Amino acid sequence: DSLCGDVDSCRLDAGNDADSDGLCGDIDPCPLDAAEDFDSDAFCSSDVCPHDPWNDADSDDLCFSSDCKDDGGEDCSAFALGNKDCLLDDGCSLCSCTCFSKCQDPC
Repeated sequence: DSLCGDVDSCRLDAGNDADSDGLCGDIDPCPLDAAEDFDSDAFCSSDVCPHDPWNDADSDDLCFSSDCKDDGGEDCSAFALGNKDCLLDDGCSLCSCTCFSKCQDPC
């Protein structure tokens, strides 16, 4: 890039954080995808199980997670109050903390 070292926030990334996720391309597992790779499996926005590094290894449509993160743009209270179903209404992806117990793979 044409930025000098004293003003270049991503010195080793010519794209200067092209996806604007706060991670420079040289350390970003998905340098052109603003979604985070929570489980370090190299899948970001296309990750069917964002907190399961094995991505539903047994193909039962339930993910195994050891952590969670509710999407900041989603109102998770509807899942908490039972107005939305965690399994049917994508709560496992959008509100994985709120829906944690319902979305866990028991096997």
